[in-house]
Amino acid sequence: MHNLIKNTSIYALGDILPRLFSLITFPILTNYLIPDDYAIVNYVNTINTFLLIVSFLCLNTYYLVYYYRMEDEEKQKLLFGNITIFIISINFFITILLCFFGRYAFSTIGSKIDFFPYIAIGIATNFFNILGILPAALFRVQERPLPLTILNVVKSVLTMGITLVLVIRYEYKALGVLYATLIVSVIFSIVYVIITLQNMIWNINFKQIKQALLFSIPLLPGALARLVVSMSDRIFIEKHLNLFDLGIYSTASTIAMMLNIIAYGAYKAFEPYFFKIYGKNIFLASFIKVHNAFLALLIFGSMVLSVFAREFLHFFAGPGYQTAYYYVPMIQISVVFSSMAMLFSTILAAQEKTKLTSVITIVGSVVSIVMNNILLPIMGIAAACLSSGVSFGLIFILSMLCAKIQINYLRSFFGLLSSSAIAWLLIYQISFDHILFSIFFKSIGIIVSMIIIILLLQLDLRNIKKYAIN
Repeated sequence: MHNLIKNTSIYALGDILPRLFSLITFPILTNYLIPDDYAIVNYVNTINTFLLIVSFLCLNTYYLVYYYRMEDEEKQKLLFGNITIFIISINFFITILLCFFGRYAFSTIGSKIDFFPYIAIGIATNFFNILGILPAALFRVQERPLPLTILNVVKSVLTMGITLVLVIRYEYKALGVLYATLIVSVIFSIVYVIITLQNMIWNINFKQIKQALLFSIPLLPGALARLVVSMSDRIFIEKHLNLFDLGIYSTASTIAMMLNIIAYGAYKAFEPYFFKIYGKNIFLASFIKVHNAFLALLIFGSMVLSVFAREFLHFFAGPGYQTAYYYVPMIQISVVFSSMAMLFSTILAAQEKTKLTSVITIVGSVVSIVMNNILLPIMGIAAACLSSGVSFGLIFILSMLCAKIQINYLRSFFGLLSSSAIAWLLIYQISFDHILFSIFFKSIGIIVSMIIIILLLQLDLRNIKKYAIN
């Protein structure tokens, strides 16, 4: 358990520092980019995330599960090499296909953003980004979070520097952000290729690839459906509203998604950990500890980001972005639900219920699509927040029920309910003229909320202090 928390802390640090650099660039970019430019960047990033999932076919999950089932180091290197060769071959074909037919495909779905150069840059970036996924999985199964964290931090610093130069010095606007990401992806693809060559044995095993695809393909619809729930709202906003609204929503989403610092930091540590201990006597006790600590961290993080979103935008964002604070708490609901769903979907993967995971996520995506199409023209941006929250809430509940882990969930429910009520009062019902007094009073509210959570979830503060010091 100690190693799990230590690794979670290192992974979280690897996410915190890049997000910190994003915070540094955020006030600069919001003053040099209009909301329309910010919307273009987020739209292309959404497309790029979709391509990343399709390109890798969820084979990284197969690698994480079956790495521990290989008899020796040689078999592990053969597995690494086989999957790497297959992925690079598939992605070369996908990239060529998109270069020829991408413009027609995006014009068919009614995209208002030019394929060349914006979306084309995203496609090129995706090809180089996929080279880093399997090396990242390798560091995780080897429980070596530090090298991965260092790579992420250096990559973020370089991206930040090139972005600022292109946007401020050369006034490239949205193109500057996209070009910076592409340049850094190319540079780091060389690093990832070196790591790959050091840890692989050249090998083409079609029988193993077939087994891997039979395991991972059922996960793909679920992964795509999760993307539909988490990011399709941007597509629907662009379709039903306008680029300014998309820029405001993207700004609120950027702040809210900082909670993923905690969520993905923990996920990178507990996913291989659960795969390793599943079926052993210590599993249930370990899962309960992780569940309660993870939920407490999520609630604390969501409270801080939601309650202080207005103050953050006041100090760091341009005048056109100030209304984004209103939507941050709404988006946080979906972030908490999706993060908790991740916890239970990991257990479903360990139980080899990959098809069930996909079915659950597809159900959530259908709900998201229907709600967005019906409610966006009526309710505006709030409809996207509501749709995402309902969809991820449904995914979380179904994943929890299907995992069949025996935990007392009543305490968790009351913890979420009490913290949500306090946040609602502090954000929407109580207003302060003086910003410093507002920060002080809201801090008191968050402290009260966390005391309630600690008592409800019965967290051992002595262990928390010990882990923090370590």
